[in-house]
Amino acid sequence: MFNIEQGEGIKIQLHNVAMYKCCHGVEYHDVISPFSRLYLITRGTGNITIGNEVIPLLGGYMYLIPSFTFCTYKFDPGMVQYYVHFSTSMNDGMNVYDFYSYHKMVKADTFDGFLLMKLLRLHPDISLPAQRPEEYQTKVWMNRKVVYKSVSSYLETKGIIEQLLAKFLYDDPNQKHEHFKLYYNIKPILQYIHQNLNQEIQVELLAKMACLSNDHFGRVFKSITGYPPMEYVIRKRIEKAQHLLLSSGLTQDEIIEKAGFRSLSYFSKMFRKYTGFSPGKYRKQSKQ
Repeated sequence: MFNIEQGEGIKIQLHNVAMYKCCHGVEYHDVISPFSRLYLITRGTGNITIGNEVIPLLGGYMYLIPSFTFCTYKFDPGMVQYYVHFSTSMNDGMNVYDFYSYHKMVKADTFDGFLLMKLLRLHPDISLPAQRPEEYQTKVWMNRKVVYKSVSSYLETKGIIEQLLAKFLYDDPNQKHEHFKLYYNIKPILQYIHQNLNQEIQVELLAKMACLSNDHFGRVFKSITGYPPMEYVIRKRIEKAQHLLLSSGLTQDEIIEKAGFRSLSYFSKMFRKYTGFSPGKYRKQSKQ
């Protein structure tokens, strides 16, 4: 069962939209962005690698790469695509991908192409400043806000992205996400985690909030999020640190404090474990 208030709480912010023709084959390794990427391939082939999964890029299909997802892109010569970069959040600051399962690849139809062409006509001047991720993922471009000509332009833009995103999101009947969330009232606990990442978070307190034993709470929490409670907390702290490294001028000490890590050595160890980079190299790569 879908709670209408959750849908109303989803916020969307557009960053880039354009059509890109790949005249020569290109390959970009270890790309990670604090925004989501949506592609419609109209011609040609390629692939996206996420972990050990290789997803073929085929004409007539759309693809969704959620924010903070490590991936490698390979575009074959002659490939043509529409791309949309956007951010999603909810009223409480959480990520929509924490609540819903999503398809990485869906069959596109004629209307999807129409929506993307309409979005491009609404915003013809917000293409990427460069095609290489290490060039365009800089603070200036990351923090740039889209200027809307009118309220109708804003509403139309939001509606288009919502329609495209809707093709990817779904409730997983196998995991019964919505059932667990409503039955165990897990949403306030996720809100508490997101709002208190800079504070000490203990499993005992989270379990008490859910009125469950520590072990039972751990099993329920993992069934909903896919991770044990403390691993989920660490992942969200890493995501917050990634965002601050890319979009702010804060020092590592300031980022450690805001993200809730207790020491530089622990922060560096966890950051490398989940991203494959040291914090310094991660920030430096985005500035190159």
